[in-house]
Amino acid sequence: MRAALGVGLVPLGLTFALGTSLVRGVRGHVTPDTSGFTWAAGGQNAEKADAHDMRVVVPGAEFDDWNGSTARAVKVRHTVHTVDLTVDRNAWSDKKLDSDTFSGLTLKSRLDFVAHGTSKYCDNFSATEIADRLAQGGLRRVGVIKFHSCHAGSKHFLEELGQRLAERGIEFGWLSGGVGLMGDLRVPARLGRHTYTWSPVIMPWHRVSGLYAPEALTRRVLKGNAAVDFKGTVYDSHRPSWRIASDFSPLH
Repeated sequence: MRAALGVGLVPLGLTFALGTSLVRGVRGHVTPDTSGFTWAAGGQNAEKADAHDMRVVVPGAEFDDWNGSTARAVKVRHTVHTVDLTVDRNAWSDKKLDSDTFSGLTLKSRLDFVAHGTSKYCDNFSATEIADRLAQGGLRRVGVIKFHSCHAGSKHFLEELGQRLAERGIEFGWLSGGVGLMGDLRVPARLGRHTYTWSPVIMPWHRVSGLYAPEALTRRVLKGNAAVDFKGTVYDSHRPSWRIASDFSPLH
């Protein structure tokens, strides 16, 4: 039943998502600023990266994970992609991070936030509170900060975070987040020693937004204050504006 419903909603979701994605592509990576939040964009001589040298996940609160989607998404991260560190939830929440928690990240590294969110908060933390915790944890530079949370790319949450990071002297290559409801259809499973994922909904893509549209069509990406390009992904300042690039790749 769910599979049939999902397939039936695909055309509607794709039509809307494709249209809005093309509009964002024509405008460029950085949406024209109307928020009052600005920072100096990275220069033209971008550092080239073919792979992430480190990947860190900041998970959401278990008490806010009413249907298990956040916990599932974090498990999928570990199953499908190499994750070097999952930040301790209590230390993050209580602002008691070690000063070297994020110190090893470089402009080729990636930081993922997997949590519930709104247009103003991610896991009940504002952009300022997130920047404060990253600075406390020793973050000096990072290539990509991506939010796997609902509405992170809507309104001005990403712009405010970029401003707060710049004010704290933190270099960042890209900020990314979806403009609507986000979800991950994959479920981690194990067969003997083999770990794999499967999806209860039949889709050619796994990360979805709204009416099962691909996440790649409903994402906003902002260029940061440091120049770094991840070839073959959406985090590449030289990609054509008409091409909808996904970060579902070895760099995803």
